[in-house]
Amino acid sequence: MTKYFQSKGLLESLSLLLPVSLFYAVWILAEFCILINIEFDKSPAMIALLLLLGYLTWTLCEYIGHRYIEHRPLDGKKVPAWVIDWSPHVEHHHQPEIPDDVFDIHQSGLIVTGAGLLFMLLSHNIATTCILHTGFILGYLGYEWIHIGGHCPIMGKRRLLKFLFKNHHRHHTVNGNGFYGTSGPLWDVVFRTYR
Repeated sequence: MTKYFQSKGLLESLSLLLPVSLFYAVWILAEFCILINIEFDKSPAMIALLLLLGYLTWTLCEYIGHRYIEHRPLDGKKVPAWVIDWSPHVEHHHQPEIPDDVFDIHQSGLIVTGAGLLFMLLSHNIATTCILHTGFILGYLGYEWIHIGGHCPIMGKRRLLKFLFKNHHRHHTVNGNGFYGTSGPLWDVVFRTYR
């Protein structure tokens, strides 16, 4: 993917992120509009905690999906046809220079909508749901930016970004059966796949 991004240039490469970023920015704005139009009794600390919990929920979903759904065909395990149709991840590992594995708004839309419904089902509170869901969406957007950055090193100037990009790069070059967490190594450490 690095060759692809170098041939296209940084701005054109980043423009691939524009549709998904705008779509979810509007979604977050809609949730914010809901929040300002209802009364809720959440302290700033509770809001920060719920945003973090939503973000961590995204990173866990990302890890589970990457390890147990997207990597089943790579591990030679039988999978339903919908997994192969739904996830071009196998092709992404064979040709990481082609960004087909990134930016599918239909897939992410299903995941993000499902998360919102799950948050509502579990919390029974619209304010809690909106805050958790915003954290989840921000986690997803961070994932997309980190994933692109992992294949476009010119983006990473800060230590944290370099670390995250390098972590994703390890998944492609060192161990395709480890380093599943693109957004960070937390769940790889927890589930002992940070190897």
